[in-house]
Amino acid sequence: MRNSDPQQAGCNPVDWVKTRVEELYGVAGQGSYEGDIAAQIQGTFSPGAQVIMNHEPVSLRRYTDVLQSERAATVKTDVQWMDVNEADTNMGQPEGRIVAGSFNVTRTMKFRVRVSPVKLSQRVWFSARLVEDTPEKLAIEQLFLTTSK
Repeated sequence: MRNSDPQQAGCNPVDWVKTRVEELYGVAGQGSYEGDIAAQIQGTFSPGAQVIMNHEPVSLRRYTDVLQSERAATVKTDVQWMDVNEADTNMGQPEGRIVAGSFNVTRTMKFRVRVSPVKLSQRVWFSARLVEDTPEKLAIEQLFLTTSK
């Protein structure tokens, strides 16, 4: 039986990825967002993790910068999951699970146009390879992202 806590390695990998993505794309004071984004990145990715954004390799530092810039002037973020699936690539072994799918991110900005706040939408397609960083903790080892703006 799997643990239902999405922070633990024994949980459902799809739930774990959803929780982590919502934290990374969230804003301070909303939902489960805690601390700065650098700490969230460190708690989500394995050391030396590979990130590919729109077919370009980027460092974790650059990915952190992208997320921080997207949070600028944002007061609220909504993540709507479109399609998420898990593929077990190692026939039941805990390492090497792949979670892939897509989600929409809608950011409500501090700025207004006439009387309504500005809203920005972004569609993100992803594929994440998960490993057990420690026996109690999952981590993303490889992340592929394709985004629209």
